[in-house]
Amino acid sequence: GDNKDATPIEQCTFDVETKNGLPSTVQLFYEESKDNEPLANIHFQAIGSGFLTFVNACQEHDDNSLKLFASLLISLSYSSAYADLSETVYINENNESYLKAQFEKLSQRDMKKYLGEMKRLADGGEMNFDGYLDKMSHLVNEGTLDPDILSKMRDAAPQLISFAKSFDPTSKEEIKILTDTSKLIYDLFGVKSEK
Repeated sequence: GDNKDATPIEQCTFDVETKNGLPSTVQLFYEESKDNEPLANIHFQAIGSGFLTFVNACQEHDDNSLKLFASLLISLSYSSAYADLSETVYINENNESYLKAQFEKLSQRDMKKYLGEMKRLADGGEMNFDGYLDKMSHLVNEGTLDPDILSKMRDAAPQLISFAKSFDPTSKEEIKILTDTSKLIYDLFGVKSEK
């Protein structure tokens, strides 16, 4: 549409909806602009097709650890969701830095939440992907899954468990997820990562 100058309500209202326990969309609510434009309510997917892969995998396997890793990747991607938003609606410069900071804050908050939960599971010996990997090896035997994908999954699983254990919930440092780690998560889900 045409890029109207939109003013965020009270600067901005954030709502991260969850579908199947995964964060799926971030919404921004804008108040009416001066020329009585209707209320703009912008929804956008945090990550496109990769997101659906995670949702499907989580529904199919109903595995809490998988769900947490998917949620972590999605909350990591809020900043790219912001980029989608800024292409959709005109954001004036005053609001831009505020919104970027809000997305970053939201991303950090959610990553911390998911990492804390993962650490709890991993430390308690409750994070294991044996059941999931068994199902996947059946698929390889049936000829419906590429054996290379399975071996990547098997490689990724123990590394991701160590990653979960290494999280320090008391740290005040900004949480950074390295590309290598996100690649391992993609591997675990059998998704080719875009990078």
